Amino acid sequence: MNVLTSGQLRTFLPVTPLSRTGLTVLRPLLYYREAEIIDMVRQLDLQPLRNPCPYDGHTKRQDIKEHIRELEKLSPEVYDHLAAAMRNAPNQELWPEQLSQKQLADKFHNFWRQKSN
Repeated sequence: MNVLTSGQLRTFLPVTPLSRTGLTVLRPLLYYREAEIIDMVRQLDLQPLRNPCPYDGHTKRQDIKEHIRELEKLSPEVYDHLAAAMRNAPNQELWPEQLSQKQLADKFHNFWRQKSN
Protein backbone atom coordinates (compact mmCIF):
# COMPACT_ATOMS: atom_id res chain seq x y z
CA MET A 1 0.00 0.00 0.00
CA ASN A 2 2.78 2.44 0.90
CA VAL A 3 4.48 2.23 -2.48
CA LEU A 4 1.25 3.29 -4.22
CA THR A 5 0.08 5.91 -1.71
CA SER A 6 3.23 7.50 -0.28
CA GLY A 7 6.15 6.40 -2.44
CA GLN A 8 7.72 4.30 0.32
CA LEU A 9 8.63 0.64 -0.02
CA ARG A 10 7.84 -0.41 3.54
CA THR A 11 5.64 -2.76 5.49
CA PHE A 12 5.08 -3.87 9.06
CA LEU A 13 7.07 -6.93 10.00
CA PRO A 14 5.29 -9.90 11.64
CA VAL A 15 6.25 -8.42 15.04
CA THR A 16 6.38 -4.62 15.07
CA PRO A 17 6.92 -2.61 18.27
CA LEU A 18 5.20 0.78 18.18
CA SER A 19 7.50 3.03 20.17
CA ARG A 20 5.04 5.91 20.69
CA THR A 21 2.39 3.69 22.28
CA GLY A 22 4.43 0.93 23.88
CA LEU A 23 2.30 -1.63 22.01
CA THR A 24 3.53 -4.42 19.77
CA VAL A 25 1.57 -5.35 16.65
CA LEU A 26 1.53 -9.09 15.95
CA ARG A 27 0.66 -10.26 12.45
CA PRO A 28 0.89 -14.06 12.64
CA LEU A 29 -0.73 -14.61 9.23
CA LEU A 30 1.31 -11.99 7.39
CA TYR A 31 2.77 -14.35 4.82
CA TYR A 32 -0.54 -15.96 3.86
CA ARG A 33 -2.72 -14.65 1.05
CA GLU A 34 -6.27 -13.76 1.97
CA ALA A 35 -7.64 -16.59 -0.20
CA GLU A 36 -5.52 -19.11 1.74
CA ILE A 37 -6.90 -17.84 5.05
CA ILE A 38 -10.48 -17.96 3.75
CA ASP A 39 -9.95 -21.54 2.54
CA MET A 40 -8.58 -22.58 5.94
CA VAL A 41 -11.52 -20.90 7.73
CA ARG A 42 -13.88 -22.94 5.53
CA GLN A 43 -11.95 -26.18 6.10
CA LEU A 44 -12.02 -25.66 9.86
CA ASP A 45 -15.67 -24.54 9.74
CA LEU A 46 -14.84 -21.38 11.69
CA GLN A 47 -17.35 -18.57 12.03
CA PRO A 48 -15.46 -15.26 11.78
CA LEU A 49 -16.81 -12.29 13.66
CA ARG A 50 -18.09 -9.37 11.63
CA ASN A 51 -15.78 -6.36 11.79
CA PRO A 52 -17.66 -3.69 13.78
CA CYS A 53 -15.64 -0.81 12.29
CA PRO A 54 -17.95 1.52 10.33
CA TYR A 55 -15.18 2.02 7.76
CA ASP A 56 -14.72 -1.71 7.10
CA GLY A 57 -14.46 -2.14 3.33
CA HIS A 58 -14.37 1.64 2.74
CA THR A 59 -10.70 2.41 3.27
CA LYS A 60 -7.64 3.26 1.22
CA ARG A 61 -6.36 -0.24 2.09
CA GLN A 62 -9.47 -1.76 0.47
CA ASP A 63 -9.03 0.48 -2.58
CA ILE A 64 -5.41 -0.64 -3.02
CA LYS A 65 -6.41 -4.28 -2.54
CA GLU A 66 -8.94 -3.90 -5.37
CA HIS A 67 -6.35 -2.17 -7.58
CA ILE A 68 -3.94 -5.05 -7.05
CA ARG A 69 -6.71 -7.53 -7.87
CA GLU A 70 -7.29 -5.67 -11.15
CA LEU A 71 -3.54 -5.61 -11.90
CA GLU A 72 -3.40 -9.38 -11.31
CA LYS A 73 -5.86 -9.83 -14.19
CA LEU A 74 -3.28 -8.22 -16.50
CA SER A 75 -0.20 -9.68 -14.83
CA PRO A 76 -0.89 -12.67 -12.55
CA GLU A 77 2.58 -12.33 -10.97
CA VAL A 78 2.05 -8.75 -9.71
CA TYR A 79 1.62 -9.75 -6.04
CA ASP A 80 4.75 -11.92 -6.14
CA HIS A 81 6.66 -9.08 -7.79
CA LEU A 82 5.57 -6.58 -5.13
CA ALA A 83 6.58 -9.03 -2.40
CA ALA A 84 9.95 -9.59 -4.09
CA ALA A 85 10.51 -5.82 -4.25
CA MET A 86 9.94 -5.57 -0.49
CA ARG A 87 12.28 -8.50 0.15
CA ASN A 88 15.04 -7.11 -2.04
CA ALA A 89 14.69 -3.36 -1.45
CA PRO A 90 17.23 -2.93 1.38
CA ASN A 91 20.00 -4.44 -0.74
CA GLN A 92 19.73 -2.25 -3.80
CA GLU A 93 19.32 1.29 -5.04
CA LEU A 94 15.80 1.40 -6.40
CA TRP A 95 15.77 4.78 -8.11
CA PRO A 96 18.06 7.79 -8.20
CA GLU A 97 17.22 11.02 -6.42
CA GLN A 98 14.73 13.28 -8.13
CA LEU A 99 16.49 15.32 -10.80
CA SER A 100 15.58 18.62 -12.45
CA GLN A 101 14.70 18.66 -16.15
CA LYS A 102 18.15 20.11 -16.93
CA GLN A 103 19.90 17.36 -14.94
CA LEU A 104 17.84 14.73 -16.77
CA ALA A 105 18.66 16.30 -20.15
CA ASP A 106 22.37 16.37 -19.25
CA LYS A 107 22.30 12.68 -18.25
CA PHE A 108 20.48 11.81 -21.48
CA HIS A 109 22.94 13.70 -23.67
CA ASN A 110 25.95 12.30 -21.78
CA PHE A 111 24.63 8.76 -22.17
CA TRP A 112 24.25 9.10 -25.95
CA ARG A 113 27.66 10.79 -26.30
CA GLN A 114 29.24 7.76 -24.59
CA LYS A 115 27.30 5.34 -26.83
CA SER A 116 28.47 7.06 -30.01
CA ASN A 117 32.17 6.82 -29.04
